[in-house]
Amino acid sequence: MANVIEQVESANIGRSIKNPIAVLKPFDVLKKYWYLIVLLIIVVSAYQLREIPNRFGILPDIDTYFIYRLSNYILENNFQLPERDMLRNYPYGDDFFDRRGALYTPAIIYVLLNPFLNISFFQFAFIFPSLMGALSVLVMFFVCKELFNSKKAGLFGAFFLGTVVAYFTRTSTGEIEKEAISAPFLFLTFLFFIKSFKESNWKRGLVYGILSGLFLGVTGSIWGGVQIVLLLYGIFAFVLLLLNQNTKNLFVSYIPTIFIGIGIIWATPSAVGTLVAYFIPLGIAAILLLRVAAERFRLVNEKQLRFLPLGITIIALVAILIGSIFIDTLNTLIDQAIDKITLKSAQLTTVAESIPGDWNIILGSTGITYTSLPNLAGFNPIFSLWFLYFLGSIVLLYRLYKTRDLLILFPLIFLVASIQSVFFGIRFTYMLGIPAALIGGFFTSWIIDKSFSIKTIGKAKATWILYFIFGLIMLFGAYTSLGNQVVFAGFLVPALLLLFLGFLLMRSEGQDSIFKRIYNTISNKLPSGRIDLILIPIIIFISITVALNFENAKAHASSLGPSINQPILEAMDFLRTQTPEGSSVFSWWDFGYWFQTVGQRPTILDGGGAGAISRYDAALFFTDRPENWDNWKPTLISNLSYILMDYTLPGKYGAITKIASNGEQVVGFVQFNPKPNIFQNNGNLIYEYVAPPYSIWLPVRGNTSDTLALAGPPVFLVSQNGQYIQRSYINDICTVNGIIRAGNRTDSIGGCVSISNLGIFYIPEVAEHTMFSRLMFMEGADLPIEKVFDNVLVKIYKVNN
Repeated sequence: MANVIEQVESANIGRSIKNPIAVLKPFDVLKKYWYLIVLLIIVVSAYQLREIPNRFGILPDIDTYFIYRLSNYILENNFQLPERDMLRNYPYGDDFFDRRGALYTPAIIYVLLNPFLNISFFQFAFIFPSLMGALSVLVMFFVCKELFNSKKAGLFGAFFLGTVVAYFTRTSTGEIEKEAISAPFLFLTFLFFIKSFKESNWKRGLVYGILSGLFLGVTGSIWGGVQIVLLLYGIFAFVLLLLNQNTKNLFVSYIPTIFIGIGIIWATPSAVGTLVAYFIPLGIAAILLLRVAAERFRLVNEKQLRFLPLGITIIALVAILIGSIFIDTLNTLIDQAIDKITLKSAQLTTVAESIPGDWNIILGSTGITYTSLPNLAGFNPIFSLWFLYFLGSIVLLYRLYKTRDLLILFPLIFLVASIQSVFFGIRFTYMLGIPAALIGGFFTSWIIDKSFSIKTIGKAKATWILYFIFGLIMLFGAYTSLGNQVVFAGFLVPALLLLFLGFLLMRSEGQDSIFKRIYNTISNKLPSGRIDLILIPIIIFISITVALNFENAKAHASSLGPSINQPILEAMDFLRTQTPEGSSVFSWWDFGYWFQTVGQRPTILDGGGAGAISRYDAALFFTDRPENWDNWKPTLISNLSYILMDYTLPGKYGAITKIASNGEQVVGFVQFNPKPNIFQNNGNLIYEYVAPPYSIWLPVRGNTSDTLALAGPPVFLVSQNGQYIQRSYINDICTVNGIIRAGNRTDSIGGCVSISNLGIFYIPEVAEHTMFSRLMFMEGADLPIEKVFDNVLVKIYKVNN
């Protein structure tokens, strides 16, 4: 009996040992999980692409210096922010730390990863955005897969997100900005919202909805753009309410997402933003709750139930409009909403990122615009992401019509809202990259699936001949792309594959052979049961699309660089080493974070707008007359140590005047090409400087190249179609010693000409006698200041209080 038991146990042990081996067949594992290998390649490639600009060792954008500085402070001070940030709003300091999640998240992740990385936080600040961008690409796979029930869609969606320029720029190396910091959390809220909406079990759906709300709240604590996401959820829910569809699914997904998400945002200090963006999704949540309650407690009959959301909406809008007449708060909210939607604020429209975009921005940021391959220049659009998502939108609309799957509305609404938002401000281009990648990934996978159901010719001979023809064409494309490895591979791989398949087809016509068996093995794995002609355009199209989009991202990454340059760095080094510690610095708001982080000196004004001196105050100061200098002592001058002026500021004077006049006036300077045309006229040399359609003539005495030895007043000319249509004199010259008179011609246009190392400028009469012109073009003539630094492009003045 014992022997029998031992034999049985021995047999069981043998089976227990053999079973795992049987289960872990390498080819079966590869067949089942192949997509994970591809996904890993996509994620690693997305990271590597984002690390290409990491060759300068300088943080790229101005705002990155603020986040880096405070995140570093948190690390060095036991995860505490300063009670007052004394580098801002000098001499009062600042305790308003907007979006604190953006400051704490890099520090927390650094502490978690540094045992493995062993690098400084400054070095981490460069790779951190790339890591977060790659993580968002990873989560994008699951979002796209969940939304379209397709692994292929997920892979292509992840690839396009990793390469599309619209999304790429904000998640590349050194961009330690709110978009990159929040990116993975943003995609996680999308993932769990979709899973919650699709879930048939309400308990699991509720769990997913709670997770969606948690990640939405985390996103909102980091990034103010979460308001767009809230509106997206709100519009999606409202459309479903009007259609009276999927109410139960919507209740389980939308309600916890909105209430938990907004609750976390409002509980986070200084993270609320514009209240209008929260009232809309909350109002839609209230309508949904009333709709569910009406159905649950049978407050209205079924026929009336479908009209209830629309009725509630109309009543609410009428009540708000009437209430705004009597209640100032409602009137203020309506005005805020209008200003936000129309970008009415003069200050907002002077910021480059808030300038309204157009179709060129939309197509350029989602197209192939950076690749340097002239042989494909005429065909690039059909391989662009924008081409894919426009076609994908049409297919999705048709699928919506056929299946009535209302979840399809989510990416479509997302795309329309993102495109519309770009027309309001180009800063929203970042969001456009997400639905573009989603729908582009769907369409690419759809044409692959659809290709197997399309019937084409079945004659093997005709098929393999065409395979050889297309293969040779692709080989020629590879030959012409030898200078670019990625595009070369994009042509070579399908070329070799087509030639191989053509060879198999040709040899498979004969008697039984190894080639026929290979052909049968491959074709039997395909849904159509044969290697079909449709593989030709599909292989070519997908290969070139992947290659060109990857190359476009690579070329774009190579074009990225820091906005701070060597002249500015020299000025920051002077501030840091040659000025007393605690000395305050003032300029236009753009440079504030550089002063604080690189120059290590407190500022009167910065990009965050914190402080007693606003952009409006600064604009008024710069456009004021020099004789009013003392009027600014109580509010500005008494707290000011140094003023910095750099070569980019003349180009920003239009924004300064627009803010100073509340949008009623925009004044600019004309900067001329520094290389003159020289000719003789009445015994004088004429130096002609051109800035089409304008020209300026500087008459110089005798045969000399000294442009300051003027023989008379400069002449300002306006040309049209090669002919001068207007000719006027300019009597004033703006010099380092102030304004001097060059003539007294009555046929003049006013204003002055500045001739300096910065170049030749025409300063219109309205800007001639201003603080800005004195500081920028006349080295502070007649002002109580002293120039202490000058590297031609940047000047620093010490204020003599």
